[in-house]
Amino acid sequence: MADNIFESPGATPIHITMANNTRSVLATAMGTCQFGLQTDFVPHLVYKDHTGVLRDGVSGIRQVCFSLFESDETVLVSQGTAGFCVMSDLAGYNLVGAGIRIFEQGTGSAMSVQVRRNRAGSDDNMLATAITLGVGYYSANGVINASYKTLAEGDLIFVDVAGVHSSASAKGLFVTLQFGAY
Repeated sequence: MADNIFESPGATPIHITMANNTRSVLATAMGTCQFGLQTDFVPHLVYKDHTGVLRDGVSGIRQVCFSLFESDETVLVSQGTAGFCVMSDLAGYNLVGAGIRIFEQGTGSAMSVQVRRNRAGSDDNMLATAITLGVGYYSANGVINASYKTLAEGDLIFVDVAGVHSSASAKGLFVTLQFGAY
């Protein structure tokens, strides 16, 4: 099976085999950020649509995954370190899930991560509040801001680190954004 691999000079592609035997490719994009787009639909998944009705069949969920900071890198406050431009095949999709995962825990106060949409020069937060990861936790999920969840072709989507642990910052920061056609 041939893979579509997008590589920056010197990048080493990382392949992930999904449960349904499809493959996603993570390749270096925008500096040291690792980036992947799951282009295959997930078959035979039961899900709730936007009205709360359970549906069976193809979910239509697309995932975009970032590694903002590698597992040995200290997480720093940053804006626009990782992002992507929405192409026509994602136009009209809605942000339906957002989650973060760290590799090594930090200490002190919580860290926070926000997903930002830039449309025609205007920045809007796609999450109702930033994802907050407290001390003692490795992962957390966000709450979607219904006013700014929809994608349009040409939108720029960024992941911003608004705050880090106060005593010792976490290491490694991985983000997954899920988009659905409902």
